[in-house]
This record gives sequence, C-alpha cells and structure tokens, in this order.
Amino acid sequence: MHATSVLLGVGTLTGLLLVCWRAPQKELSAYLDAGFWVLVGALIGGRAGSVLVNFAFYQANPGEVFQVWEGGLSGIGALVGGVVAIFVVARWKKIPTATLADVLFPLAGTLMVTAWLGCWISSCAYGLPSEAWWALPASDELGGIANRIPVQLVGAALTLAILFLLQLAGKRIPVPGSIALTGTLILSAEIMA
Repeated sequence: MHATSVLLGVGTLTGLLLVCWRAPQKELSAYLDAGFWVLVGALIGGRAGSVLVNFAFYQANPGEVFQVWEGGLSGIGALVGGVVAIFVVARWKKIPTATLADVLFPLAGTLMVTAWLGCWISSCAYGLPSEAWWALPASDELGGIANRIPVQLVGAALTLAILFLLQLAGKRIPVPGSIALTGTLILSAEIMA
C-alpha cells in the first residue's frame, strides 16, 4: 500500500469527522452522505482533469483511464468536480448550497494537508535547492537528493493554519458560504504561490 494513499485515507476520515462536528445534529446523516458524494465528485473530476492533461498517453492506453489506483489526479479537476458535486448534492438533499459548502469545507482542507504530506513522501512538488539552515534533504523526480526548501511541509502547515483561522472566523461571520468561498480562494492562492 502506498503511503500517499494511506495519508489521503486519513485526511478523508479526519475531514468526515470534522463534517460530523460542524453539521447540524438533526441532519448529520444527510451531511455525511453529501460528504461522500462530494468526495466521489472530486475523485471523478480529479481523474478527468488528469486524463485531459495527459490525453495523448490515455489515448494510446485507454485501459488505464479508470485505473485510479495507479495514480494520476488533478487538483484543479478535483476542485471542479467537488464544487459541481456540492451543487448537485445540495439540490438532491435539499440543503442550502452555501451552508453545505461551509460544512464540507474542512474536508477539502484535510485532504489538501494530507496531499501536501503525500507529495513530501513521494518527492513531488519539491522545492528549489537551498543551502539555508532550514532546508531539508529531498529527492526530485529523477532521484537526485539535495537540500531543498520544504515546500510540501510549508504547504501542509499553512493549510492547517488557514483551516484553524477560518474555523475561528466562521463563528463571527454568519453569512452562509463565506467560509467556503474565502477558504477556497485562499487555498487556491496558496497552491499557485
């Protein structure tokens, strides 16, 4: 079993526990169902995005399109798939879309934290070589090891801080959807930086 898969499983479980904590107790089952279907939407979107980006490969190897366990997910595709799923599930479960998005937002955050950590373990999204005292030894895609800026660890820590601050802000900002929208914009900016 690949360590990144285990980490994503831990992130999913942690996110669903946070959904249970944030969801109205009378509607807990509906919110957990919604979380599951949004995860499915994000997985489908993540795979579709990866297939589109690597279309020539999958065109030559069509049998591998559905082999998600072999790797190949797009973060942007997962975001699009998750957002589309939120709209669909909100209508299906008759939950206000903005409220559902706010309650499910920590699920996206915990998955992002564990994705950063999975990238650290798998040597993807590695930082530039550095001789700074805080640089850590890491390998690149070719297996070359050098002291590098620990981009993945910084990304995971920053995402945790953002989740914590948004949780605090959510108690003070009663506008439905504001946490999900603000969080999505901030986390998207984090990825682009």
